[in-house]
Amino acid sequence: MSDDGFEEFSFDTGDEVVQTRAKKFKGEEGRIYRLSFVWYDGLDDGAKGLLAAMSRENDEAKAPAPKFVGAKRHYVPSVGYFLHKGPEYSKLAGGAAPKMQIATIIVSWPCDKNGNVTTLDQAPGVMPWIFSAEKYDTIKGAHAQWPFGEHDLIAKCTRGQFQNFTFQSAKNNAVRKLIESDKAPKIIDGIIDSAIGIRGNLKNEIARDMSLDQIREKLGADGGSPVGDIQPQNSAAIDSALDGILD
Repeated sequence: MSDDGFEEFSFDTGDEVVQTRAKKFKGEEGRIYRLSFVWYDGLDDGAKGLLAAMSRENDEAKAPAPKFVGAKRHYVPSVGYFLHKGPEYSKLAGGAAPKMQIATIIVSWPCDKNGNVTTLDQAPGVMPWIFSAEKYDTIKGAHAQWPFGEHDLIAKCTRGQFQNFTFQSAKNNAVRKLIESDKAPKIIDGIIDSAIGIRGNLKNEIARDMSLDQIREKLGADGGSPVGDIQPQNSAAIDSALDGILD
């Protein structure tokens, strides 16, 4: 990096510094996924730091929990998802109430129908996972019984359009087991590097931070006029149908 903070690059020559949006985790109906939560405080400290962050200090200690970020957002066609920052934002969304969305970072492993990892010959998918507050409560309950620093989550997608899942806990956390075994350091290093890269853009994966004028410009509306052709009930239905589907 130069002294002024800028990077110079060309196509395929140094342009790995350009950050693009990561592919989000989205379940396909009928498929089973094995998920490891990987966003912990020790992520920047490499494999040993991540392992320490996932581990209990003693048998009586509270189980370490992965990290999440959340925000209220609106959805409007031609604008996409944008942060809710007050009543005027709701007006531009046709009066619809904002919806709370949660984000974290997961590792999706190739697995069989029972959730067992089938191969380490290919790098697993490291992705942001965006979901509702209701799903967060379900996941929180699973962690209370089977902590994610020690166990994975098996997720079966029951309705792909609405990203509905059933969940059950899996024995062992695959990321942790690999770190402890030291059998696949390149895979672990790749997981950590990918997770760090995703973390830097995770808030934008939930919604864009836009001013009222920016939203109006996207809509093609004038100064302070709210969107007149989007009714609250229609906006809510649209947001429900598109939740977890659109980028």
